[in-house]
Amino acid sequence: ERERERAPNSMNTNPIRAVIWDMDGTLLDTEHLSLQIINEAVSHLGKTVDWNIHKKLIGLRADRWTRIVIEDLGIEGQLAPEELAQRWEQEMNSRAGTVGLLPGVLDLCQRFTDLGIPQAIATSSQQAVVEVKRRGHPELFAHMRHVVSGDMVARSKPFPDIFLEAARRLAIAPEHCLVFEDSVSGIAAATAGGMTPVAVPDPRMEAEPYLKAGAVTVLPGLPAFDLDGFRYEKPPSA
Repeated sequence: ERERERAPNSMNTNPIRAVIWDMDGTLLDTEHLSLQIINEAVSHLGKTVDWNIHKKLIGLRADRWTRIVIEDLGIEGQLAPEELAQRWEQEMNSRAGTVGLLPGVLDLCQRFTDLGIPQAIATSSQQAVVEVKRRGHPELFAHMRHVVSGDMVARSKPFPDIFLEAARRLAIAPEHCLVFEDSVSGIAAATAGGMTPVAVPDPRMEAEPYLKAGAVTVLPGLPAFDLDGFRYEKPPSA
């Protein structure tokens, strides 16, 4: 198990007034289901997406990851990106209710709520998929003031648009936002937005790319998050 790894000069001097969460792979254990569905979609072509391909897809919108899958498997002309995306979305919608929460999620959300720190979700998923997951986990979404989905912004991660929109809706300046992410592109997006990113990647991922992208710490899981490692300040409007 990975020990907590910190970036150089990672001490955050700005008080945290809001928390923004990535959803898939950070709050919800969706990656195993996602990989299973992708492999079902390409199995008739005699192909399999392994970890080396799958790790490139984490945090990307469907219009980007489908092209990576097709190119890396060498199945151009046999399966269109749009068809793969449609199959994946249909199956994720139908099975999203089976996705569980990752360890430590509700405990940490509750602790931020108890501190009076508003929370939001910023996910690359489409709004229709988010709504299915919302119905499956009302206890999680009850902590969230806002949910910003990938179809609400023009540019996807690693551009900061989705995090900046979440901060705007929370009415909190980016430099006072703490972001939890499992993807390198998400960490890069939070960094580009001037926020404080905490990486909680799949344990098989190397920490270095996350630190290079701007993560102030790389955790083996949410239970390892040190709440006392940051200063918190309840916003006046909270």
